[in-house]
Amino acid sequence: MCIRDRLNKFGLSTKVVVKEWGTLYKQCADVHDYDMTQWHHSGREDRVDPNAFLYGLFHSSGDVPGGTNYVGYRSEEYDKVCDAQVQELDKDKRRELVYKCQSILAEDKPMDWLLHWYTIDAYNNKKCKGWVQTPLGLHNIWSFINVEAEEGTLIGCWTEDLDNLNPVGTERWKELAQFELIYDRLGVIDEKGLPKPWAAKKWEVVDNVTVDVYLRDDLVFHDGVPVKPEDVKFTFDYCKEMKIPRFYPYAKEIDYIEVDGDRITFHMVRPYAPLFVQLFCFFYILPKHIWEKRKEAPWNLPIEKPIGSGPFRVEYWEKGEEISLVKWDQHFAKPKIDRRIWRIITSPEMRITMLEKGEIHYVPPMAISMGPIVKKLEENPDITVVKTMEFGFTTFHWNNRREPFSDKAFRQALSHLLPREEIASEIFYGYAIPGKSPISPVLEFWHNPNVRVYPYDPDAAEKILREAGYTRDEKGRWLKPA
Repeated sequence: MCIRDRLNKFGLSTKVVVKEWGTLYKQCADVHDYDMTQWHHSGREDRVDPNAFLYGLFHSSGDVPGGTNYVGYRSEEYDKVCDAQVQELDKDKRRELVYKCQSILAEDKPMDWLLHWYTIDAYNNKKCKGWVQTPLGLHNIWSFINVEAEEGTLIGCWTEDLDNLNPVGTERWKELAQFELIYDRLGVIDEKGLPKPWAAKKWEVVDNVTVDVYLRDDLVFHDGVPVKPEDVKFTFDYCKEMKIPRFYPYAKEIDYIEVDGDRITFHMVRPYAPLFVQLFCFFYILPKHIWEKRKEAPWNLPIEKPIGSGPFRVEYWEKGEEISLVKWDQHFAKPKIDRRIWRIITSPEMRITMLEKGEIHYVPPMAISMGPIVKKLEENPDITVVKTMEFGFTTFHWNNRREPFSDKAFRQALSHLLPREEIASEIFYGYAIPGKSPISPVLEFWHNPNVRVYPYDPDAAEKILREAGYTRDEKGRWLKPA
């Protein structure tokens, strides 16, 4: 509402309509019937690669009904640079192109990346230690193999029960938080937000459409069956053939896969630099001997005790109460704890009280509300609060397909009318920073710190509009150029 009031005061007649998410999404993504809308594009592992936002949100190919270029941005210059960064497998050369994409977007302002907010993790430092912070926060594979807990059992919590432990049937964080421990992937995201071999010993670029991956020889599924390169090939082929919703958008970039001993060769449809994140660090290695029998709508299959090869296996799941994962002794990265328990605690107040008492040891992100609760925890010497800038962003979309939002000058002026600093401090209690780019500063390698910025400055907005030929009427309302 503070933005609405400022726009109205400036002479841009604005009203706010609140809509249910599904209705709003259809209106914006399918029929493109809106002027401005406020969204949040969340950070998740596949979005650690800059292409997720740069191509997904801004390439003109996505400006179709149901596409992800929600704002209808079209720029031949941008498309050319964006296409080039997708195909550049040399990391340093690609960074130059990613920087250029951000510079073009900062000038054209197809939307406003209002701010990046922090995710909040908290743990009782009397009960556990050894957490590792990455751009994903504390809840990552590095933490759970390194953390130490009293009597070997680490106790966390969540706000609601799990629905299904089917690794191809959910995109909800509460289940994904289990899968990252239960399943191995070829790679994982390191402390700097970059892909690193995990189940793979190494990977080598053969040419711009071919990558060799060498699988570790000490991987074992939780039912005792060794993990073979054929399981890896099967996983990617299966996700492509079955069009698994979570994985198919990336699996379709694979032309075919060959196996020769411990070498797995990925042949891509086109040069595709994001493969290291969006394929290698995203797909769970599935046991072929189990999943090859599941041929009909496998995403709907109810699973209570999944079989992976990761550092933890499922011990039990008491629905509505808790889930327990125990360390897998045959894993190459054997955890220091024996067990990790997640208890379902629906009350926010109860979660905080139990954390302070040491009855639970940690509270993951999204289970803590920002504001006074976090401030209170920060004052407790037994509690360590860790904030991690997420790599998603809160945004204002404006519909570039209709006037006056089709005018770059108007979009630039609008950006000078958004009080980012005030919103970050007052609404987000200081747990956010103003955004400069759709690529978050937490992704230090990819974030361009030298793009054009738009501080809150109504005088600058007025100057831009007047130079573009806009005028005011007798009531101070802005009129489009004749």
